[in-house]
Amino acid sequence: MTRNIVTLAIVILTVAALTCAGCTEIEAGGTEGSAGQGGAGTTPTATPQWVEQATPIKPASVPTGNPTAATPTAEPTPAYTEVYHETHYLLYDSVPLEFDLVKPPMVIEYVIRPDMIEYKQEVYSSYGDKDKITVTKSYANQNAELLVEIYDLDTMEVIESEEYLTFPVNDDGELEDDITLYYPGNYHVEFTGGFVEVDIIISVPQANLDTA
Repeated sequence: MTRNIVTLAIVILTVAALTCAGCTEIEAGGTEGSAGQGGAGTTPTATPQWVEQATPIKPASVPTGNPTAATPTAEPTPAYTEVYHETHYLLYDSVPLEFDLVKPPMVIEYVIRPDMIEYKQEVYSSYGDKDKITVTKSYANQNAELLVEIYDLDTMEVIESEEYLTFPVNDDGELEDDITLYYPGNYHVEFTGGFVEVDIIISVPQANLDTA
């Protein structure tokens, strides 16, 4: 009996010793784990700074408002001078004019006033009691005509030609038109017509007169 008790006590002590040894191992392992974690959090060795920070050469700027496109430089308009301004009544005759244009352009403006024929016409009024009223109307003389020709005197070639056989006049009984010559040359301008009055205005850049 006593022997059995001793044996049982030895077994219990052995189990207890083994259990304590296991706890010590686990504790040691846990300590290793903590040491590992602590090692990972240590400050790393500094690396050399091959690239250094510097000051910007061109400071940054904040745009304000909308960008605006550059306005193209307009070509200066030449100063024109009237070199001719006369009124002529043509009855199957001509007005010949010449000018040596060195600095173009040359602007030839003309106002045509054909002879007008008036007639009276009775019509019903659009107002009131709708009575008949007499109105006066007019139209250009059917014999009125005008021909404008421009010659190059060096070649005697007609370089511009305008013919008027009908006249859609404005309320003042006039028809306005013009011709512009864009190249230098020695020009002959001729107005030929009948039953028309013509205002002729010719203008050229002042430079033509300065070099004369």
